Amino acid sequence: MIVEVVEDPQTGLRAVLAVVRENGLSFGGTRFSAGSGVEEVVELAQCMEAKLSPHRPEIGGAKAGFFCSPEDPGLPRLMGLAVTAWSTLLGERVILGKDMGASNALISDLYAAAGLSQLGPLRDSAGPKWLRDFPGYRRHMTGQGVCWSLKEVHGGTLEGVRVAIQGAGAVGLGSAVRLLREGAEIVAISDIEHSVQLHNGLSEEALLNLVEGGRIRVDSAAVNSCGPSEQLFSLDVDAVVLAASSNSVGAAAAKRINGRCVVEGSNFGLTVEAREVLADRNLLVVPDLIASSASAAMVAHQLHTRGATAPETLWADIEACIRREVREGVEGWQRRGEDLRARAFRKARL
Repeated sequence: MIVEVVEDPQTGLRAVLAVVRENGLSFGGTRFSAGSGVEEVVELAQCMEAKLSPHRPEIGGAKAGFFCSPEDPGLPRLMGLAVTAWSTLLGERVILGKDMGASNALISDLYAAAGLSQLGPLRDSAGPKWLRDFPGYRRHMTGQGVCWSLKEVHGGTLEGVRVAIQGAGAVGLGSAVRLLREGAEIVAISDIEHSVQLHNGLSEEALLNLVEGGRIRVDSAAVNSCGPSEQLFSLDVDAVVLAASSNSVGAAAAKRINGRCVVEGSNFGLTVEAREVLADRNLLVVPDLIASSASAAMVAHQLHTRGATAPETLWADIEACIRREVREGVEGWQRRGEDLRARAFRKARL
């Protein structure tokens, strides 16, 4: 594994690029967060490797992290130092996209500072110049894998399945929309401050109007009752979807979860201790490595074919892969007690 750390001696700000494979094309997001660190970025790169492995094993996992806010005045200088150190990897075989804190503008700035094209490693001058130009992007696609995972758990249908969702950002809202379209009932959703229980028969329009900028409008007509955010875990539901920040569910919260299944839509939404609690409770957990792999898999498919895969084909392949991984993982969990996340890492040889 390659781990390249850069530190600005003037500001003390740091950045890191982690690439799991020593050779071949790799892809991953770029995180801008003052609370991140080298260990987290390395783990995220390994998670990306495990996510991509069943979908497109030809593409390896990578991750970059800038340990500061996107608005930090020291970021441009840090970015310049980082891309100078990483120029060979970025020019030849590593492609970086967006992750937490990133925007299209920041990624453009990153590659402008490097004097490189984002898709330069593909060596295809006639093809797209940016990942966002690949065909196949879907609105709310970050929640698509969550939806397909839970659909497989429930035998191919989500009609009447009661779901509570922790997190009202892109993953939480995207999951809610996708699940609602498949017939699931969104019982409750939470943000950093509130958990709201919702009226039955919630429409997609009402759902979209309920959330603004990752926060819940508690005065919405869709809200039946409101309480503290942690109240969500005590609800009697078929599934709890975790779609908040990394490591946001610890052991205490895991003990309170009253759902019959947990689907991890966020990158390691569960702490190690929380995973142990849920394992002791024999509660099924569909991990991030499967449930949140849809967007990454879409990019990997198009990277492998240089953008030539028709959207209908690639999404059919992604759905089939996610549902197969869930189905086989659940079988292993039921027969041998094998953790689905451990299985995914084992299959990826990590």
